[in-house]
Amino acid sequence: IDMHLHPKWQWKILDALHSTFPSVQFIVATHSPMIISSAEDAVSNVFITLQPKNEKTAAFLTSESSDTFPPSAFGRLSKEELASITGNIPSDKKTADFIPEVLKTTDYIKKRDWNYNTIAETARKFDILRPKHPELDAKKFWKNILRGGIQGAVYYSDSL
Repeated sequence: IDMHLHPKWQWKILDALHSTFPSVQFIVATHSPMIISSAEDAVSNVFITLQPKNEKTAAFLTSESSDTFPPSAFGRLSKEELASITGNIPSDKKTADFIPEVLKTTDYIKKRDWNYNTIAETARKFDILRPKHPELDAKKFWKNILRGGIQGAVYYSDSL
């Protein structure tokens, strides 16, 4: 799709195709970092709500197995790291203000999930999507984010 396109158009081509042909699904191939970045921007704003209290979702989010599909959004904490997360996130408080220190380390600060969000971006999106949430067990909340990204966080909150 990027053959012979000016960089400005490489950045805009996917949006231009979608707005010109809203009912058409495009399958494109590219090696252009500009087009890939513009696609990543579009994907980072997609959100799917999972049905609360669903047995299969709960099993996925609580699975200790490392060979499940899809893989964990941000990886897994060791037992020691997980034990360092204590307390609750008060109801209706911004979760982004309660990011545990272990998730602010270089091992986690720049990791991106399958929606191309960092843990901090995921927490901020949760705060936008669920400004009025119940009190959250911090360990369970962050474990759900690590395993299922924004979908895991919202699922956990909505299932309480």
